[in-house]
Amino acid sequence: MADLLQFILILSPFALAIYLLVIKRRKADSTGVLIWLIISILAFFFSTSVPDIMIISIAGIIDSFKITLMVGTSIFMITYMGEAGALKRIIIFIKTLKDLILHGKFYS
Repeated sequence: MADLLQFILILSPFALAIYLLVIKRRKADSTGVLIWLIISILAFFFSTSVPDIMIISIAGIIDSFKITLMVGTSIFMITYMGEAGALKRIIIFIKTLKDLILHGKFYS
């Protein structure tokens, strides 16, 4: 019985995050902070010390910088390509390739 309760407690923050993001349409940053608080409280409930929770949280923030940098760079690149007109040319090229592959000839 205790294992089932722990399993439900562990999965509940993820289910709540999906509910808040998809059904309630809350912002990702406020949902993330709320879920972090809930997970921190659950970790404390499972005998994790407060300094350990803070160190693990800081380590997670530092680890997420790599993903943030990649996403930010991608957004910058797509925006720059759109402003320079290169994105439109790439889209036309991909559509031309699609027509060539599907129909075996180019359409104008």
